[in-house]
Amino acid sequence: MTDPLIAITDGLHDAFEEGYKQGKADAMTWIPVSERMPQEWWPVLGLIQYHDEKEPPAQQVLWYLGNGHWRETWRGDMIESDVTHWMPLPEPQKDGE
Repeated sequence: MTDPLIAITDGLHDAFEEGYKQGKADAMTWIPVSERMPQEWWPVLGLIQYHDEKEPPAQQVLWYLGNGHWRETWRGDMIESDVTHWMPLPEPQKDGE
């Protein structure tokens, strides 16, 4: 006869493993701009390397305008630094989730 506690523990472990695997599969990854660019005028998260090499890269929500030009979404300023990578933004939360 199987101990009910062991059965519950095994079930929880299996559910955790499945959720972990799905989370890794769904994880967003940085896409190098040398590989491909996002759709124009679609907000993305960009990784910006400032011209001052002492500054660490920054993450910011940006619009890609085309032809290698980027714009900040919150002030509308053109980006004067190098955007090296980007990733799509996650889907917005829906009511009831």
